[in-house]
Amino acid sequence: MGKSSSQVVLDLFSDEWPSGFPPLAKAEAKPELASLFEDSRILVLEKNLGPVAGQAVLEFGPLEAAHTFMLHQLGAAKTISVEANLCCFRLGRWFV
Repeated sequence: MGKSSSQVVLDLFSDEWPSGFPPLAKAEAKPELASLFEDSRILVLEKNLGPVAGQAVLEFGPLEAAHTFMLHQLGAAKTISVEANLCCFRLGRWFV
């Protein structure tokens, strides 16, 4: 069986993509340095500030959009992300 399209794109950025992916992505980042798509800090944020569902969120420094993904999964109505790192912006646009 061939690689998923997500895996093919991730392989293009081998050694540049620090976040691991959630199982539903059916793709592996190498090296997997952080589990940002399953980051407990986002859950702590929601616990302390209240539900994200239905809210507009302003996110600074989304890297590869892992936290953006989590906010979407939690029901954020809209997420505006501002990324200053050109490399992260370039990487993230492949998965929009």
